[in-house]
Amino acid sequence: MKKLSYLLLLLVGVTLFLPGCWSRRDIELSGFVALAAIDATEGDEIELTVQFVITEALGPEGGGGGEGPPVWTISSKGKNIADAVNELRSSTGRVPIWSHTEAIIFGEELAKRGLAPVLDYMMRQRELRLTTWVMISDGSKAKDILETTPKITLLPSRYVRDLINLTSETSVSKTVRLIEFLRVVIDERGSQPWLPLVRVKSKEPVEGTQTGGGQGGEGTQEGEGKPEGEEKPEALVLEGMAVFQKDRMVGKLNDLETRGALFLRGEAERATVQVEVPGQGFVVQGATFARRSLRVRPDGDQVTARITVFEEGDIVEHSLPQVELNPQAIRELDQLLTATLEQEVNAAMAKLQELGTDVVGIGTRLYRLHPKVFHSLDWAQV
Repeated sequence: MKKLSYLLLLLVGVTLFLPGCWSRRDIELSGFVALAAIDATEGDEIELTVQFVITEALGPEGGGGGEGPPVWTISSKGKNIADAVNELRSSTGRVPIWSHTEAIIFGEELAKRGLAPVLDYMMRQRELRLTTWVMISDGSKAKDILETTPKITLLPSRYVRDLINLTSETSVSKTVRLIEFLRVVIDERGSQPWLPLVRVKSKEPVEGTQTGGGQGGEGTQEGEGKPEGEEKPEALVLEGMAVFQKDRMVGKLNDLETRGALFLRGEAERATVQVEVPGQGFVVQGATFARRSLRVRPDGDQVTARITVFEEGDIVEHSLPQVELNPQAIRELDQLLTATLEQEVNAAMAKLQELGTDVVGIGTRLYRLHPKVFHSLDWAQV
């Protein structure tokens, strides 16, 4: 009996040292952020827009059937991200949970000012995954992207995720994760980061609808002057890239310039290239393999870089009256394809030199092979 009593006392004593749920969060007071958008406002403030998932509206196993929309999109403003998050908690009664965030969209105006202030919060936020996708809103505020209501799925975040996963098959954009962007901004020598551009796909205006605010030429205000029953945008377009100098956006690449830059980086996947055949029509080639060879050679205060692009593909469409793939015809198509790709990569390089940013990685190769030469040069000027 004594041994049993001692054992019970020991077990009771051990429980006193067991940790409790000191950091617990009730699920009823948590808001799972699926998408987030950050915009610049007038002055030095920022606007944070998040999209909470409403699980009750998704129904059993996310299959729908609940009442109301499956997401709640709400904005808050503050001097910084932490301030905006505090306001968000006060207005929603929910603690934002970042572990399920699919993507973060930065507004173009904010990117031009510099992303360093908001990146600091993201690096310190333990719940936010560094594998979260990041992108730039093209031509509109980032929060407008969150207003998209796709027809193919209930959750806009799932639509954005699928759009990102299929982007590599077109080579008109390049998806970037938060950790990739941070690595180049903070640690990479000689190279500059870039982020994909996303925009709302606008519909053709309906004839006879009014978009103005009536007499006096005043613009349309929220809830006023819009056609009754106007729907929110249903589709997004991920096309082109925003290029940076460190954390500040300095310009954009269109779809063809982006594809040229991807060939120069050796990252073009399944690109579709149209080749014009003089006097006959066109041939569309779908790339199945592509890589690059990059060599740098310092010569005093100058640097020579030679990039060779290797590409193979299949004919996916043509408008030629007749196609005979004999050795001579293949050589002629190869020459036309070479000229087309050379034109694209030259246009991309010219645009990057105009913007003074190196997203191709030439400077990084120079730094790794000839660090003394790299440090002796002002690479942005070279």
